[in-house]
Amino acid sequence: LQLSHNFHQIRQDTKYTFDPSVDATCPNAFDPTVPCVRTKARLIEGLSLSDRPKQTNYVTSLDYTFKDLWGSTLTAQLYQRSVRALFPPFDLSQFSFPGLEFPLQAGRTNSDTYGGRFQVVTPINLAWKPRLLYGVDYSFEKSSATSTLFDVNAYNASGGRVFQKTREARVQPFWHQHNLGFFTQAELTPTEWLILRGGVRHERKRVKASDNFFPTVPE
Repeated sequence: LQLSHNFHQIRQDTKYTFDPSVDATCPNAFDPTVPCVRTKARLIEGLSLSDRPKQTNYVTSLDYTFKDLWGSTLTAQLYQRSVRALFPPFDLSQFSFPGLEFPLQAGRTNSDTYGGRFQVVTPINLAWKPRLLYGVDYSFEKSSATSTLFDVNAYNASGGRVFQKTREARVQPFWHQHNLGFFTQAELTPTEWLILRGGVRHERKRVKASDNFFPTVPE
């Protein structure tokens, strides 16, 4: 019996951000009369962003192995996995046009997965040492997504340094996915240097999702 837990987190802590200034020297492939924009890869100091980009992963699993179940080996597992991610802000306002204003936003996703696996490995006392592996697994994932919107005027006035939060916008309130799989695999060992394996798997998925909402200003 084995219980394990894994924690992994990536966090960004910097006082620099990208220079949002652009030049308009390259031609636009869709409309030659409209110049295109090209962002300069230059860092500037003075970033003001209270909630920095990060990603956090948690994985917990409980494994059980019984090595002699009437000559077979039984393995069972239960697990839970969580992912929390906040992405860097992205300026969509440059794509706005009259009647539709896009925001300056940072995407956020939350995902939790619960699942289990049950399998049996049965050796068969015949030539070529055949073994049969079979079992079932199941997982359920629920996730959601939101976007943090920032004040475009404060961002522009600061030269792309200040990200002043205005509100949290819904993007995808929920996403639920069920996976149920059945599998079997056979193994043969004709010689010490050759192992033959083959198998089949049948999987069923069921997905339920809410409407997606693309944030605009105002909502």
